Amino acid sequence: MILAVPKRIGLKLARFLGLVAWLLLPNYRKVARVNLDLAFNGSLDKVHCRALIRQSYINFALTVYELILASRLSREEIIRLTDCPDKALFLDNIKDHKGIIVCSAHYSNWYWPALYCAVHGVKVNVVVRPLDNPLLDRRMNRALERLGISVIPRAHAMEEGTKALVRGEILALMVDQNTVAGGSFIPFFGIPAATMRGQYALRKATGCGLMCVHHHRRGAGHEVRITPTLHLPEDEYSSLLKVNRYFEKIIRNDPGPYFWLHPRWKTQPPGFATYYDGLKV
Repeated sequence: MILAVPKRIGLKLARFLGLVAWLLLPNYRKVARVNLDLAFNGSLDKVHCRALIRQSYINFALTVYELILASRLSREEIIRLTDCPDKALFLDNIKDHKGIIVCSAHYSNWYWPALYCAVHGVKVNVVVRPLDNPLLDRRMNRALERLGISVIPRAHAMEEGTKALVRGEILALMVDQNTVAGGSFIPFFGIPAATMRGQYALRKATGCGLMCVHHHRRGAGHEVRITPTLHLPEDEYSSLLKVNRYFEKIIRNDPGPYFWLHPRWKTQPPGFATYYDGLKV
C-alpha cells in the first residue's frame, strides 16, 4: 500500500511507521539506550538519548521503504537521485576487473551504496545475516535480488565471497554487527566488540583491496561516500581496528542515523558480564 502513494507521502508514512515501532517495541528502545550509554560513556542526557533512539527507528523504516521503492525505479532515476563525489574510485577498480572488498555499517540507508554500484553494471554481492522477522527478511532479499544484487548468507561468506572476488566482483560486508562465534574482540567506541574476521581473512586469501562506504540522506535524495583503497596493517588486530575506527568517527559525528537497536556488544570475552541484563537480545 505504501508504494501506491507518491514518494513524498510514502516518506512521511515511513516516518510515521518508524514512530509507531518506537512506541510499540520498548525492548529495542532499552537496547538502544544501553548502546548509547556505552558508546558515549553515559555523557548523553535522557532527552538527547530519547531523540537519537527515535531517529534510529525512523531511519530503519525509511531504509526499508527506500529499498522496496528502488525496485520500482529505473537505473536512470536511481542515478539521478544519488550524488557520489567519489564514483571514480570504484569504477577504476572495476574497469581493471579487480575484485573489491567493500565494508559498510548500519548507518543511514546502508543498502543504497550497493544499489548505486549495481545500477552502474557492477556485479555486487552482499553478505547478510538473516533478519529476525522471516517475512521481512524474504521481502528485503527479494528486493535486493530484483535490483541485481546477489545475497550471500553469512554462513557461506568465506566460500562464496572468495569466488566472487576471484571473478572480479564487489563483495559487500556489514562489519558492525555482533559476531556470535569466531570473531575477534576489537574496540568499537573503546569497548571490546566481537568483530567479524572475514574482512581480514578474505583480503589475505585473495589479495583484493578493501574500501569503506557510507550513505547520507540529502532531502529526498542520497549521497554515497567511498574511501580510496585503505592501506591496512598486516596484522589482524590493527587491520580490524582501523576499519572499526573509520565507522566510529562517522557515527560520532552524527549518531542519529545509526542502527542503535542492535546489541552490538552482546558477545563479550569469557568472564565478562553482559551489558544487556534482563533484555531480549
